[in-house]
Amino acid sequence: MEATGTRLTRSASLSPRLRRSPTALCVSPRSMHHHHQQQQQSLRRATSDADIARSAPATASSPLPLLLRDILEEDVVVVVDGAGRGKGNDDDDKTSGRGGGGGGHMDMGEYYRRVLRVEPENPLVLRNYGRYLQEVEGDLGGAEECYARALLASPDDGDLLSLYGQLLWETSQDKDRAAAYLERAVQAAPDDCYVLGSYASFLWDAEEDEDDEAEDEMKPPLVPASC
Repeated sequence: MEATGTRLTRSASLSPRLRRSPTALCVSPRSMHHHHQQQQQSLRRATSDADIARSAPATASSPLPLLLRDILEEDVVVVVDGAGRGKGNDDDDKTSGRGGGGGGHMDMGEYYRRVLRVEPENPLVLRNYGRYLQEVEGDLGGAEECYARALLASPDDGDLLSLYGQLLWETSQDKDRAAAYLERAVQAAPDDCYVLGSYASFLWDAEEDEDDEAEDEMKPPLVPASC
């Protein structure tokens, strides 16, 4: 397949993107990083998490809102460097915010981990923690685990299926498995433009790979030059 104009590559099509599904309760971790990066290079928690804490009733079987209220009383700050991640200088930074923010601040990774200790199977928290690991920390293995756990609790979530399919394609180039999840995502959310766009990008990339493989097979074998 010959592409005209700007060619969409795998790195472009599967790069982190600002997105919000109808069921998502947290904004993209990367978008949160860029929101206040020019203001003291720090980032505060997503307002949607605060909305959860204020609106969701606390029950004995679901203590998540109470924990969120406790967490939201603290400043959740991530200090980032040019690479999009904070750097810690010693063990104290694990609790005081990476990058030497100090003041008892907690980074977003610790925020998600604390919530998951109370609600370990919450698909919304797992999905957003997975995106944080993928987009901010670059921990693709951890992100895949979070998406898989979230899908066990919410198997028909189109956004989750799309995220998981993209990650499988990016990490393992497993075309069949990635296609299966992305097709399920389209069936679950046929009107979601992001899900449809992700599937289209996958089809484009997969076809490019097939064309490259076909070209390699058609090349004549190398013959050593005679002396």
